[in-house]
Amino acid sequence: MTATETPAKIPVVTLSKVKYAEFSSEETNCFSATVLVDGVEIGNVANAGRGGCDDFWPLAVEGKLTEIAKQMPPLYPKEKWENSAELLVSVLFEGWLASRNLKKEMKRNLVFTKADGSVFSSIFKPADALPKFLALGEDAVKARFPGSVKILNLLPYDEALAAYKEGTTVAR
Repeated sequence: MTATETPAKIPVVTLSKVKYAEFSSEETNCFSATVLVDGVEIGNVANAGRGGCDDFWPLAVEGKLTEIAKQMPPLYPKEKWENSAELLVSVLFEGWLASRNLKKEMKRNLVFTKADGSVFSSIFKPADALPKFLALGEDAVKARFPGSVKILNLLPYDEALAAYKEGTTVAR
């Protein structure tokens, strides 16, 4: 590429209509999802949850996702694996799962990080106790939970999700 060329925009890949069967997930996550590229549906992906590779249909979906993945920075830099459709779907599914789990967690629990980045939660009962407690503000929450650094319930969702992912997964 010359200095005057503009780098190509990497297409945005997302999963939608995700169905997750945690009870059937053995060695890998058992799921199915629709694959979208720049918001346009291109096919589907699924995994039976027994340790095998993802299944793509139509088959061209795997090639398209591998082509896109190769344009991205390394998805698993510590492992030094070559980017592929399989790794891209893995990262997307992990993100979907983290988002789902955080939303469930924050409905009834106070979720916060500690100084080392790890995520903790505290259950609030009855159901209306958490919003009342959060309404007291960050200083009151930190006074009640002295080890807390970031109160995820009080952060913008994208920021809370990033802290949650970092605190609940092994850093890549």
